[in-house]
Amino acid sequence: MIKHKQLTEPLRYQLYALNKSTMSQTKITKQLGVHQSTISRKLKRKIDKRGYRAIQANNNAIKRRARAVSCPVMIPDDIECITVKHKEKWRLEQITGD
Repeated sequence: MIKHKQLTEPLRYQLYALNKSTMSQTKITKQLGVHQSTISRKLKRKIDKRGYRAIQANNNAIKRRARAVSCPVMIPDDIECITVKHKEKWRLEQITGD
């Protein structure tokens, strides 16, 4: 099974070209090395009435990425510190410094 990965800009252009050549979704999946559900979802999303368009798809992906909230990564030392303070009955405000 192919691990999930997001389509990059070059892959979006390849998807556009392969889809225009009437290649099947299964063959496109193998050609691009992405999961079949990824290809199916992208083609169903059809950017406009003319079908899948790589430029619009890429612009929309950039907009979605800009709206996404990034979560801070906690290192093991942070987790241990929080666990210790929680066991010592610290309040959340004390732990976070707020």
